[in-house]
Amino acid sequence: MKLAIVGSHWVWKTTLLNDMETDKIKLTEVARTVMEEMGKIPQEMNHAEKVFFQTKVYLAQIKAEKEAWEFVSDRWIYDNLAYASFVSEELFDNLMRDAEHHEGYDKVVYIPIEFPLHADGVRFEDVEFQKQVDSKILEILEVLEIDYDTITWSREERVEKIHRLIE
Repeated sequence: MKLAIVGSHWVWKTTLLNDMETDKIKLTEVARTVMEEMGKIPQEMNHAEKVFFQTKVYLAQIKAEKEAWEFVSDRWIYDNLAYASFVSEELFDNLMRDAEHHEGYDKVVYIPIEFPLHADGVRFEDVEFQKQVDSKILEILEVLEIDYDTITWSREERVEKIHRLIE
C-alpha cells in the first residue's frame, strides 16, 4: 500500500500521519529535512536556492518512497510540484514531465484548509499563499485525473476516516 496524504501547508497532514496506527513505514517531513541540510527556510532563499531546494525535495521524496516500497506519507511528489510552480514555470514543467514516469499511489487522501495558520518560524504564514498552493494541488489532481478521497473534521475523526479507507 502506497498512501499519500496531500494538501497545502498547515492542514495537519503530519499530525494525521503521526496519529495513525499502521504497520507501513511513515514518510514524514522530507522538506523539513532538506531545509535543515541547506540551513535555510524557503523564505530566506534566493531564487536559485529555491529552485535547488524544490528539486532536492522532489528527489528526496522519490528516493524515500522507493526505499520504503509500502508507506504512508504526509506529502507526495505533486505537493512539491505545486510549490515549485510558484518558484519557476520551467522547474514546474520539468518536474511535471519527470513525474509522469512515477509509479503512483494506491490511495491519495486530500486534506483541505480548515484551521487557521499558526506561526512556527518555518512554514509560510501567508493565508493567501496557502490557498494558492491548495488550489494548485487540486488543479494537479484534476489535470492528472488522480482519484482521491477528501478527509475533513476533527483530528480524531480524520484518523478514523483514514483507517476506514485503508482497511
